[in-house]
Amino acid sequence: MEYFYKGDRIEVSVWPDGDGWCAILFIYYSKGPQNILVTFAMHDTFKTYDGAIEAGLAEAQKCIDEGKPAI
Repeated sequence: MEYFYKGDRIEVSVWPDGDGWCAILFIYYSKGPQNILVTFAMHDTFKTYDGAIEAGLAEAQKCIDEGKPAI
C-alpha cells in the first residue's frame, strides 16, 4: 500500500508468516538535490493483514515525525 505523509511517500509491504503477518517499510523523501530511500522491517508479527498495514503506516509516520531514521 502506498501513502503520502507530510510530503514523503510511504510504502508498506506485508506478507504472511505462519499464523501472522509481517511488514516492511519504505520511506521515500528528498533532502535538497538528493532522493533518499529508507527501508526497514518491523520486528513484530500481526494477527491480520490490515493490522500489519496499520502498524507499518503508524511506524513510518512516527519515523517521519521524529526526523526519519539515520541512513
